[in-house]
Amino acid sequence: GGGEAATANDKLARQLSELCAPAHGSRSGPAAGAGVAGTMDLRHAFLGLQGALRLKDGLLARHCGAPVASRLKVLEMRGNYIGSAGLSLLLPAILAASALRTLGLAWNSLMDEGVSRLVSGLEGRATARASLAELDLSGNRISDAGARSLVTLLAPVRGGGKGGLKVLNLDANSFQKEAAQALIYAACGRVAVHLDRAFGKLLSKTPPGAGQAAPTGGGKDGVLRRAASAGGDLAGRRRGRGRSAGEIGR
Repeated sequence: GGGEAATANDKLARQLSELCAPAHGSRSGPAAGAGVAGTMDLRHAFLGLQGALRLKDGLLARHCGAPVASRLKVLEMRGNYIGSAGLSLLLPAILAASALRTLGLAWNSLMDEGVSRLVSGLEGRATARASLAELDLSGNRISDAGARSLVTLLAPVRGGGKGGLKVLNLDANSFQKEAAQALIYAACGRVAVHLDRAFGKLLSKTPPGAGQAAPTGGGKDGVLRRAASAGGDLAGRRRGRGRSAGEIGR
């Protein structure tokens, strides 16, 4: 309704303004806004297509000689149901966010089409692909085709280095065992792939050398709490040695 739209507009305008502001003070926590840590928390903000378009325009606007998006490190958009059309509107801003480390798109009805567009966009923009470390696509009605398109993002970034995806959350989607198996093989210990608990049982005998699935379940707070700790405990088993993929709390 009109009240929800007004609330979404106010929240969006406020966080874009904070993202442009110089970092200062010691505010903390998910409600602290965007200015300090380059975080935008737009969970359940009723954005819709118009909100996605306003967000894109705001992030692509230039501030101090660079797009506002260049300041963005964490974008959490859980539960806005923008669909693949909304993602298409927003994608240029996501790709312009060269420092973006954490992208939360859970429960947005992206489906296979939206996932394919996201993968194609990231593959065509090396800086965005290398920067993004954590991607949450849980609850997006992703089927086998969409899951297999994500295999590309699990490969090492071109030119080597330590960049690229470290955590991929695919809880509560629609793909089957074979597609899940392909994801785990492609992860190969480099990426913690979070799947439904049922897949944890189905894939418990994943051969040594393949990536280890991290079954998930419960809780919908998104990636904000995990963004700061998505690093050192994510190595999977490698040829029967080492430690299993760390499970990040939800």
